[in-house]
Amino acid sequence: MLFDILIGVAIGLITGLTSWWIVARFIRPRLVIIPEISKLRDETDSARWRYRIKVRNKRRAMLPHTAAVDLHVSATLHIRGLRESAPATWCPRPGT
Repeated sequence: MLFDILIGVAIGLITGLTSWWIVARFIRPRLVIIPEISKLRDETDSARWRYRIKVRNKRRAMLPHTAAVDLHVSATLHIRGLRESAPATWCPRPGT
């Protein structure tokens, strides 16, 4: 009875570690950020420029025609104390 439990636990650990190794080694993407930054005019007029970075998947053996990451990030700059009448107010843009 105890021997059967130990065999089951050992087989479970070996199976789990083997599955983890396969996923970590072959299925997980290897992402690289390309050093060039793309600068485009913004069509929405919410800002002057749009900056884009490219993330490349160097490991494409398992999924050759799929995107590694589909990511959209936006940022807003808030500056405190732009208005002299309200120095503790955070303004989203100069002049607003």
